Amino acid sequence: MSILVGKHIKEILFSSSLAEKVGNRIFLEGLNRETSFPFIVYTYNVERGDETKDGDMDNCQLTVYIFSKDGDSSLELAHEARKLLEHSKGDYANFSVLDTLFESYIGRLEEDVFVRELNFNIKTY
Repeated sequence: MSILVGKHIKEILFSSSLAEKVGNRIFLEGLNRETSFPFIVYTYNVERGDETKDGDMDNCQLTVYIFSKDGDSSLELAHEARKLLEHSKGDYANFSVLDTLFESYIGRLEEDVFVRELNFNIKTY
């Protein structure tokens, strides 16, 4: 079940050099926590994909947001997040991640906070 794809996302983000730079300040959207900068928020949704002879494939839309007070470091964090997630795969007890495809990047300044948004499509089975 690709609804469980959050396990893959969390494993990639928390077990990486990215986590060394932001500590435990990586959150699934909806977790309301007071925190310090920089921090990362991610969210995902699942859409039914193609049926295959072996079962159903799903498409998961993942968005990773990086929030920082420093423009250069926010770009470095965004670049690192892309490198870690792009083409990531994995086999888990109830699902498999076949591929993670980078789709788009949006950068913006909101008041005095740099926001970097990365969008991915994760194919699961």
